[in-house]
Amino acid sequence: MEFNCKYDERQLLRDMANGVHAAFDIVITHYQPIFYSAALKWTKDKALAKDIVQNVFINTWVFRQTLSRVENLEAYLFSILKRKCYLALAETDEVVRLKREWEEEAERLGYIEKNASQNPRVALLEEAVETLSPQRKMACSLYFFNGLSRRQVAEQMNLSLETVKTHIKKGRQDMLAFCKKRLPHSLVLLLAGKLL
Repeated sequence: MEFNCKYDERQLLRDMANGVHAAFDIVITHYQPIFYSAALKWTKDKALAKDIVQNVFINTWVFRQTLSRVENLEAYLFSILKRKCYLALAETDEVVRLKREWEEEAERLGYIEKNASQNPRVALLEEAVETLSPQRKMACSLYFFNGLSRRQVAEQMNLSLETVKTHIKKGRQDMLAFCKKRLPHSLVLLLAGKLL
């Protein structure tokens, strides 16, 4: 579904990449109902669908600097949505139960603020990705946070697939090492699940 002709998609992408809130609002207003319907169809869970769509837009905003390279906004956002739905559905009840237990333990020990406004795991991973070299940072951001496949990252960055695989592998190792220095072992395992 293309934008109404009064919006220039390329200009919206440039504005979003430059942090213009109004451009981001236009994109959310346009895509949120479409993506919510798709996520609800796939997950069959209203709350989960809402969370997934929200995470798509949050990640897009957090990593907005990559948007200037996007050729097709809808395809880009939709690929993130699909990956996030897939990942959400791949979690078994046991994984969800363990995550909840670990988060409760972390909260009890004071590692996580109760009702924190931002997911501390995501915040720590975002902090970790900031320590990477520019190429690794871009590859890991697109792969882990924006949900692109390795092939899509390679196309986006104009790199070979093997180079992207290396950036992601080494970036994952560097990010886990960063997290190990800051968290107890059980919490690192929880974060490692997000990086697998």
